[in-house]
Amino acid sequence: MPFDRLIGLVDRWAARTEHEVFAQTGAAGMRPEHMPFAPSLAPAAYREAFAAADLIVAHAGMGTILTALQMGKPLLVLPRHADRGETRNDHQIHTAQHFAQRELVTAALTDEQLTAALERIEDLSVPLLRIGDHATDELLGGLGGWLRDNGRRAG
Repeated sequence: MPFDRLIGLVDRWAARTEHEVFAQTGAAGMRPEHMPFAPSLAPAAYREAFAAADLIVAHAGMGTILTALQMGKPLLVLPRHADRGETRNDHQIHTAQHFAQRELVTAALTDEQLTAALERIEDLSVPLLRIGDHATDELLGGLGGWLRDNGRRAG
């Protein structure tokens, strides 16, 4: 889904910053005037752009959060809001708050907070936690055991 509110805020900031800015905008929606953009990137190009970035600014989607934690990138999130028609429910608000409380992302819950955070991007920190790109054997073993135990109870 397009997130014109986020793209517009970042585009206005891009007009007045010295930082190099690139946006993946989504399949439809606004066309930024002050930064290069692409509606979408192929998976390899997305990972390459993500890896090259000093900071990621995005919606509070789990895929983006997990990729930032895998790559050790600072992440500034602006969650989509249901009351603005940007999503069906407010799960991204709760996700942003959860990860921000653990200092794994910087959450901007309002447009003003996002603009203020962009003005001080040098202060945004890299998350302390870095995760792998696949589940550990310990996690898979525990999950397998749980599934076997609960399968017996259900059957």
